[in-house]
Amino acid sequence: MTKIDLSGRWTLNPVLNHLTPEEARGLPADIPIPVPGDIASALLAANLIPDPFAGRAELECLWIGRTDWRLSTVFTIPSDNSSDRLTHALLAFPVLDTVAEVIVNGKETARSRNMFRPLFIEVTPEVRPGAANTLDVIIRSPETYTAEAAEKLPYPVPFTGHFPWEWRHRNLLRKAACHGGWDWGLTLLTGGIYQEPTLTLDAPGRAEYLSAQAVPVPESDHWNLTVTLDYESREAGSLAVSYTLRPFVPSPAPPAEGALPPLQGAPRPPAPQPPPHPHPNPHPNPHPSACPRPQPPGNYPHR
Repeated sequence: MTKIDLSGRWTLNPVLNHLTPEEARGLPADIPIPVPGDIASALLAANLIPDPFAGRAELECLWIGRTDWRLSTVFTIPSDNSSDRLTHALLAFPVLDTVAEVIVNGKETARSRNMFRPLFIEVTPEVRPGAANTLDVIIRSPETYTAEAAEKLPYPVPFTGHFPWEWRHRNLLRKAACHGGWDWGLTLLTGGIYQEPTLTLDAPGRAEYLSAQAVPVPESDHWNLTVTLDYESREAGSLAVSYTLRPFVPSPAPPAEGALPPLQGAPRPPAPQPPPHPHPNPHPNPHPSACPRPQPPGNYPHR
């Protein structure tokens, strides 16, 4: 298994269309943007916008949230992963903010509409081992996206804001609402790639969920630790699990290490379907993509 870290210096460009603000049309090409990072911070670092927290400069930066953006990079898969050996490639974005399209070597591979759910994409047919691969992430204007969604609703959605330039339809998109203005914060509808994106090659599976709960033992200095792991495997079989426990604070005690008996997996059960409502909504959601149900990659049928 090989994991490639795709973070680093990317380039940022506006996607020009009939809705592109004039401020975006005059930007230089290939603005540097660090990933993880966001669009507004990259523009500020390049001296292309004023400090939005100074005075009324917030009003000079509203166009950022009305612009579509393209974040781009090039990566190379190590040559030892030749085409006859590469059996699986999984692209992962822990956080995409927010209305995003992912394009690998010119082909759109996924879309995201929720910055609070990680995005996993199988890109085995798209990547080229031993060659340069292009990766583009299109970040669409959240203001335009939600305005169009609001127009499709059969009823108006009330809006209560402190300032007239705040993001009016923030409840139609799973994005950090404070980006659209708050009583304590400015309106700065930025977007970007948060946390390190990765490309994992030929992994037998992936850890989908991990949690730990520590409960003190009454009248004792001991604790009971419960760890829950959901592991998605590409093939049925057993899983060997080892662990290392280290204290949170510096301690002379050595870390505790051990291994569990092999865990036996089971086919993934079908996703539960909600029962039909006794009174179906006569006005179904006209924009379901605003909050899509997450779908696991298709090559991980066992857990």
